[in-house]
Amino acid sequence: MNNELRGVKVDPKAYYRYANSKMKARESVGPLEDKNGNIVCDDKRMREILNKYFSIVYTKEDLENIAEPRVLFNGENLLEEMNITNDKVLKKLQELNPEKSHGNDTVHPAI
Repeated sequence: MNNELRGVKVDPKAYYRYANSKMKARESVGPLEDKNGNIVCDDKRMREILNKYFSIVYTKEDLENIAEPRVLFNGENLLEEMNITNDKVLKKLQELNPEKSHGNDTVHPAI
């Protein structure tokens, strides 16, 4: 077994580092064609072309006709009792894997 892959079970990121280092093809953007038909290879000008394209493609919202939000909770099925202790919170925090990505709350497990 390759020495670089020995720690994969302990550090899952090791596999992705190894796999990415072995990829032969690297994807890049460009060259692009500007509105006059000229080929553009300069990073700054390619950025400007892409920025202009995407700013045209995506439309602005009609702020005059915004839909009313739906009511999802009418007060039924209330949580009447919750037993949360410092010990329970600490235990759950210690169970977090810092190698995992953050969830919907965007708080990284390493914090």
